[in-house]
Amino acid sequence: MVSYENLRIIHLRLQEYKNNEKLFGGVNILLFGDIFQLPPVKGHWCFLQPSWFSAEINLWHQFSFCELTINMRQRDDTEFIELLNSLRVGELTTAQLELLCERRHVPLNGEFANGVAVRIFPTVRQVDDYNDKMSTENAKLHRTYQINAVDESREVATYGRKPPDNVIPKDVNNCGGFLCSIKIGVGSRVMLRRNIAVSEGLVNGAMGIIKKIKWPALRRDQLEEGELPEAVYIKFDDDTIAVRLKDRDVCIPIPPSSTTFQAKRGYGDVERRMLPLILSWAVTVHKLQGTTLDRAVIDLGKKNFAKGQMYVALSRVRSLEGIVLSDLDANKLLNRPHDDRAMTEITRLRNLPSDNQGNT
Repeated sequence: MVSYENLRIIHLRLQEYKNNEKLFGGVNILLFGDIFQLPPVKGHWCFLQPSWFSAEINLWHQFSFCELTINMRQRDDTEFIELLNSLRVGELTTAQLELLCERRHVPLNGEFANGVAVRIFPTVRQVDDYNDKMSTENAKLHRTYQINAVDESREVATYGRKPPDNVIPKDVNNCGGFLCSIKIGVGSRVMLRRNIAVSEGLVNGAMGIIKKIKWPALRRDQLEEGELPEAVYIKFDDDTIAVRLKDRDVCIPIPPSSTTFQAKRGYGDVERRMLPLILSWAVTVHKLQGTTLDRAVIDLGKKNFAKGQMYVALSRVRSLEGIVLSDLDANKLLNRPHDDRAMTEITRLRNLPSDNQGNT
């Protein structure tokens, strides 16, 4: 979810780029999303103008509103659609809660076994713990490799040198989304962290399993710990991804990518070369926004902390049969799991004059 602050930056940058004082530099802008999902991690809701910008035009209020009402993801499970619609606005019925409780007792085997179905957790710590556990299990079957990012300065005085560790941000989001290191092997479940070929479906959030690792110079193994491979070959969960790029084993090569970020302490720009991947046996709810899954094991327990978090987790999956609940806190589901500010805003949008609304 884009914050109001980022929406404003886009507006100002387009004005500058187009040399045009019109809204967004005269460029037509379309916003897609569901304000009942998770708010921005940093900043304000896109529909809440911060008070310190109150002297400016309210950018959000300049958009016309068009509500899409057909649910495509769960279109084959109308009962699940009704459950999600109720949860979305904090009106889950007793019968719908009982339906969810039934998914608490499904055995974690077959398609829902460890390492098969994606685990969805509310917190980063839970995700890291589960991914560490599965990495340890995978290492019993396949060799695991430590892969380190290659960081180089892009400043004139220090060009090409490795920056000191104390100038590299610890938050991966301040490093272009690329990890400084990762442990992977054949069998590791991973997620793309970069859009590589949007038209082919190779986008941020695509998930799959590593089937092969290719090392430089036709070598069969890593030369030294930390060395970047030439590529990893991934069999993605979605068979429609990058069909023309697949090898005879139906895998897609993902080579290292580069990103540039601002280092700390005034050091300047740093270029990082790394595999654009994270482990994804388990993923946080935040990282799955926009993703569609056939099945998942979901934690709806006490550690869910954000309004809309449970709704987003459940609504990633196509059907109720594709869900198993590893934990369930009924009080969290029933005690106003939605954001009242989002409810107020959707009511305002629906009551706009017809000339400010499009067709559904």
